[in-house]
Amino acid sequence: GARKVLEAILAQAPDNVVTLARLSYVEINAGDYARVERICRKTVALRGSSLDYNNLGTALFYQHRPREAVEAFQKAVALAPKRPANLSNLADAYFWSGDIEAATRTYRSALALCDRLLAQGSYDASIHVIRALCLAHLGRGAEAVLESQAAIEQSPRDAYTAFTAAVVAALNGDTQACLAWTQMARQLKSPPEWFSGPEFAALRSNRAFAALVPASARAR
Repeated sequence: GARKVLEAILAQAPDNVVTLARLSYVEINAGDYARVERICRKTVALRGSSLDYNNLGTALFYQHRPREAVEAFQKAVALAPKRPANLSNLADAYFWSGDIEAATRTYRSALALCDRLLAQGSYDASIHVIRALCLAHLGRGAEAVLESQAAIEQSPRDAYTAFTAAVVAALNGDTQACLAWTQMARQLKSPPEWFSGPEFAALRSNRAFAALVPASARAR
C-alpha cells in the first residue's frame, strides 16, 4: 500500500519532507497519531509550513492534548490565515480544551472566511464540511444540516464527510441520525478517536454508539 511505498522512499532519503508529509496523511487516516506527531515534528523542523503545523496539531488533538494543539494550530493560522481549515481546527482545539469563548469567536472567524471565499468563487470542496462544523458549533443546526448534505452530495463515500454529518447530528441532539452517520463513517474506516470529543458526550452511555466506537475512544 501507500505506507510501504512511502517508507521505501524514506529509507533512501529520510529527510524527504514531501514524502514525510504524505506519510503523515496516511497515518492520520489510519489513526496512528503518536506516529503522526513524530513525523510532523520532523517536517516542522525541516520545513515548518502551515500544513506541517496543521498536521502536528491534528496529531496532538487526537491524543487529547488540546492545549498543545492550540499552539500548533495558531502557528498554522499565522502562516496561512486565509485557509479556513486552519481556523476551524483551531476552534475545535479551543472547544476540546474547554475555552468556549475562544472557540465561538474562532468558529465565527472561520465561517466568515468561508463566506468570503464563496462570494469570490475561490474555494475547494471542503468548504461545505467546514461550514457545517462551524454552524453546528455555533448553534445554527438547521443551516449546519444543509451544509452537511451539500458536502455529502459532493463526497458520498468520504469518511470525514460522514463524520461531519455525525457531529452535526450530535450537536443537534438527533441521536438516531448521529448513530446512522457514525456507522457510515466507521464503515468508511474513520478512526475511533474522531468520536472521542465532547460533541459526543451525550452518547457515551448509548449501547448502539458503544457498539460502533471502542471503549478506549469513548472514555476520553
